[in-house]
Amino acid sequence: RKAGATVVRGEILRDREHLLKFRRDECVIVVKPDIGVGASDTHKISNDAEAETFWSRRDVNTEYFIERFIAGPDRELLSFDGIADDNGDVAYATVHPCNEGLLEIVQGGTLAYHCLRQIDIPKPLREIGPKVVKAFGLRRRFFHIEFFRVGTTYYALEMNARPPGVLTLDMNNHAYGVDLWAAYARLAKGVTGPVPLARDLICAYVA
Repeated sequence: RKAGATVVRGEILRDREHLLKFRRDECVIVVKPDIGVGASDTHKISNDAEAETFWSRRDVNTEYFIERFIAGPDRELLSFDGIADDNGDVAYATVHPCNEGLLEIVQGGTLAYHCLRQIDIPKPLREIGPKVVKAFGLRRRFFHIEFFRVGTTYYALEMNARPPGVLTLDMNNHAYGVDLWAAYARLAKGVTGPVPLARDLICAYVA
């Protein structure tokens, strides 16, 4: 919110009554660990029965975050990924569109994503991404910020202060003719400024 990103209502889950009321207010919700990886232990809840099932089976040692489920016929998952330098400025960034939401993928769907060419990065993400990085105070860190696009609105989902997973950095190295591990090492030593890219191509992943 401080960065000006559009977000849906979300709260730390307090108790069963909070879960039920939030579900009734928002109709369809998502429950996920406040600190987690990917879509592990993430649940889409559409009615009170599903809410009760989750509550009875939840990990009592995990703090959960609840938010409104973002839906739309043209919904698209995109990640804004890169590295912040010592000043907190984005030294390198790209965007990865994903074929489906991670919740659907871990339920058995196919995972397919690719990096966009730099010239194809949507203007809204090019503008809001660096502001989100600044708002979180990231310095000399990788970042992986997830967004849902519905129509012309980009909803910020979550901030991950880590590299994107799977083979993504290797894919980016091939697509842009760069060594992001070496670039990160230089930034970790305090070097600032943009990471130079040798080319602007696309690399895709399907699994």
